[in-house]
Amino acid sequence: MEQEKLKDLLKQMTLEEKIGQMTQLTPTFFSESGEITGPMLELGLSLEQLNTIGTVLGTHTKEEVINIQKNYLEQSRLKIPLIFMADVIHGYETIFPIPLALASSFNPKLVKRMAHLSAKEAAAAGIHVTFSPMADLVRDARWGRVLESNGEDPHLNTIMTKAYVEGYQGDGLTNKQNIAACVKHFVGYGESQGGKDYNTVDMSDVVLFQDHLPSFKAAIDAGAKLVMSSFNLFRGVPVTASHYLLTEVLRDHLAFDGVVISDWAAVSELVQHRVADSKASASKKAFEAGVEIDMMTDFYLNSLPDLVKSGEVSEQMIDETVMRILELKNELGLFEDPYRGLNDNFTIEEDLRLESRKIATESMVLLKNNDQVLPLKPTEKIGLAGSKATSRDTLGAWSWIGEIDASIAIAEAFAETEMIVDLAEQIVDFDRFQLVDKVVIAVGETGTEAGEAASKTNIKLTPQDIETVKQIYQWNKNIVLVVYSGRPLDLTDIEPYVKAILYAWFPGSEA
Repeated sequence: MEQEKLKDLLKQMTLEEKIGQMTQLTPTFFSESGEITGPMLELGLSLEQLNTIGTVLGTHTKEEVINIQKNYLEQSRLKIPLIFMADVIHGYETIFPIPLALASSFNPKLVKRMAHLSAKEAAAAGIHVTFSPMADLVRDARWGRVLESNGEDPHLNTIMTKAYVEGYQGDGLTNKQNIAACVKHFVGYGESQGGKDYNTVDMSDVVLFQDHLPSFKAAIDAGAKLVMSSFNLFRGVPVTASHYLLTEVLRDHLAFDGVVISDWAAVSELVQHRVADSKASASKKAFEAGVEIDMMTDFYLNSLPDLVKSGEVSEQMIDETVMRILELKNELGLFEDPYRGLNDNFTIEEDLRLESRKIATESMVLLKNNDQVLPLKPTEKIGLAGSKATSRDTLGAWSWIGEIDASIAIAEAFAETEMIVDLAEQIVDFDRFQLVDKVVIAVGETGTEAGEAASKTNIKLTPQDIETVKQIYQWNKNIVLVVYSGRPLDLTDIEPYVKAILYAWFPGSEA
């Protein structure tokens, strides 16, 4: 659609329709029956308001996308198509290694490849935007979201962040197998005090500009279409309400001209944390700070119209915001094809499981290999033990579409080889390991121990894992430790007892 037509479309929109474009809801709000469902009742939304919504978060299948889009367009007055967004962090249905593992490869081409393949699979399911990459610099392993990061080095974080954007967006959004990147969380979230999620952040401008902004600048320079504001406080002010960060730094200094979206319900949290005393106050603070899309609250929908009519909020600012949203929809080609190729039956030429395996191989880190105990030899008899030996829980957080039952446990992988493997799951059976050449012990975290709202005070292995290593050491000194994890763990309790340590992270579907 030509720019003049977009301007004409904006002129036709009522104030309520404009603000609807600035609201994002989940699929649960969109009932095929057209009835007011539970979530709509909770937020106090009408069907008329629902038919103005601009974006949807978290669909699961292309059929769901097609049904929601079709029903919405039939009810919407101006037929402005919805954008569908999702957290495609390290794969969609096929899960690749977590971002921290990918960063450990020090290979931006690998990251770009993973993002490119993830975009293809997500686009085939109707996703237009991914809430990735996470450009937060992280220096406290206790923080749960270290899993999504590129680690603690500003330079590595910068080049990897750029690679994600280039992989997702490829040769442009006119290619229907590419998706738009929303870089997050702007800014400072990774410096949350004590590693506590959503906590306060206090840093100087020197640290902000030198360490934390380069990755966002790289994403913006690479063409990232959206930026997500962060949950944390910055110098006592929630970023959601920080004009300094979202306007002076992001818009003016970094020259970002795309769309800014809040994190989940962050606008409403301004009231919960006593920064604002009402929906109207929170909406005014967030919008004037620079938040353009309100994710999963009714605050903008039910407050901004009255604020504009009373003259407290500028309708010109509303128009500028909505134009950016319409331009994104236009760049995605949604006005010409609201289903963005879903009726064309996408073809993905690559073997995504094979690609996942290749990328996982490059992402693992060999921390120790005394006496060249690795690689294992086909002629050796191997013992196998540990809490993760038979576990398929190797996908990590943000693998919500991936199927854990389709992943591969290390014991299953050994069974596919010609090696003689003795699996012992109880301490009383560990004496058998005096008869094998080497013992592989698989230990680590569960998938729910790392990720959002999964901070830890103790980053050691479990007492069970530590005891397993020490017990087996009494019977066999040739121990290979394989660690599955979403963060760096403290291995000092058991490092002296093992000859090799392979840090596998959460490696994905082909673990």
